[in-house]
Amino acid sequence: MRLDLLRGMGLIVLLALLTALPWIAPFFYLFIATQILILGLFAASFNLIFGYTGMLSFGHAAFFGTGAYATAMLLQSLQWPLLACLLISFLAGTVLALIIGYFCVRLDEVYFAMLTLAFGMMVYAIVHQWRSVTNGSDGISGFSVRSLGLGLNLSLGDPSVYYHVVLAITVVAALVLYRICGSSFGLILRAIRQNPERVTFCGVNIRLYRLAAFTIGGGFAGLAGGLMAPFLQIASPDLAHWTMSAEPILMTILGGSGYFLGPFLGSVIFVLLETWITSLTEAWMLYLGIILALMVMFFRRGVLGTLLSSVSRWGGEEFLLLLPETPVEGVARQGSLQILRRRAGSGECRSGRAHGGNPGDHRSQRRGQDDVLQPAFRAHGAFERGHRIRGPGHHGRAGASHQQTWDFALVPDQQHLSRDERTRKR
Repeated sequence: MRLDLLRGMGLIVLLALLTALPWIAPFFYLFIATQILILGLFAASFNLIFGYTGMLSFGHAAFFGTGAYATAMLLQSLQWPLLACLLISFLAGTVLALIIGYFCVRLDEVYFAMLTLAFGMMVYAIVHQWRSVTNGSDGISGFSVRSLGLGLNLSLGDPSVYYHVVLAITVVAALVLYRICGSSFGLILRAIRQNPERVTFCGVNIRLYRLAAFTIGGGFAGLAGGLMAPFLQIASPDLAHWTMSAEPILMTILGGSGYFLGPFLGSVIFVLLETWITSLTEAWMLYLGIILALMVMFFRRGVLGTLLSSVSRWGGEEFLLLLPETPVEGVARQGSLQILRRRAGSGECRSGRAHGGNPGDHRSQRRGQDDVLQPAFRAHGAFERGHRIRGPGHHGRAGASHQQTWDFALVPDQQHLSRDERTRKR
C-alpha cells in the first residue's frame, strides 16, 4: 500500500511538471518537449517488439510514416477532427503491421530483421513514387488542424495547446502499453524472448504471440506518426525511410531495452544531444555518432538499466520498488514461469511419450527443461536425489544403462523400490 502511494505521488508530480512546462520553460523547449513525447511513444512501441519479445525490426518507420500520411490526407481532404484522424492512423498502422508481420514472424533473428527492412523499403518506395496520392518527394503539406473533436473548442495552432494534447494522448497510450506489458500476455512475450523453444514445448503458439506483439507495436507507431504530421505541418517520405527506423532502435538501446521507461529516457537523451550538437557544428552527425557509440559501449544495459543496477549494488532495493520497471531479465522471469506452470498443470505440456512418439524425438527440448515443465515429478523428489535426465553428452549412449536412467527419472512411482525390484518390474 505504501509503495503504491509513493508511486502514485511520483507520477502526479511528474505529470504536474510536464503540464506546467509551457509556463516555466522557454518557448523553444516546448517544441523540443513535444518532439520528445512523440518520439518516446514511437520508441515505446518498438520496445514492445524488441525489448519484450526479442524481435529486431528495421522497418518500424513504415508504420510511423503510414500514420503520418493517413492523418495528413484526412486533414487536407476531409478536414476531420484530430482525434478521428489519429484513430484512423492507429488502425492503418495496425493493419499494415498485421500484413507485414504475417510474413515476418515466421523467421528469427537476422532473417526477421532483413525481411522487415525489405518491407519497410517497399513502403518507402510506394510513398515516394505514388505522386497522385502522396505527392511524391514533396510530401503532403498545407493542411491545418481545425478541431480536436469530442466537442472541445481548442486552438490547436497554438504550440502550447498542441503540446498538452500530445502529452495527454501520450500518457494514455503509455498507460495502455504498460498494462499490456504487465499482463499475462506481456509475461508470455518475455518468456518467448528468453527461451522460445521451451515456450513452444509448453503448447504456446509463439508465432501468434509474436504477430500480436508486432501488430500492437505497429498500431502505436502509427499513432505516433499521426501526432508527428500536424507537429511538422508536413508528411514526407523521410518519415517512412529506413534511417527513421534507426531512431527508435537507438532510443531503446540508450534508455534500456526491456525497461518500460527506457525508450522515453532514450528519446530525451537522443533529442537533446541532437539539438545541442546541431547548434555547435555542421558535422553534427559525426559527433552524435561518436557520442552514441561511446554511450552504447559503456552503458551495456542502457542508461536506465545501468543506473538501476548501480542503485541495487549500493543497497537501494527499496528505491527500485518505487519505479514502475519490469526488466526482461530477473524479476520478470518469475511471472513468466508462473504462466508456464499453469499451462503445464492444465495438461498443455506434453512429453514425447504423451504424444505416442519415441522419447528420443524430443531430446533437444528435454535437455533444457526444469521443474516448470515437470510439475508432476518435482514433488516426488526424484530430481533432488540426483537422478536427472542425462545431459547432451549422454543422449547418444545405447544399452540398458540409458533405458534405466530414462525410466528412473520419469517414473517417480518406482523411487521407493530397490534396484532388483525395479528390474523385475521392467
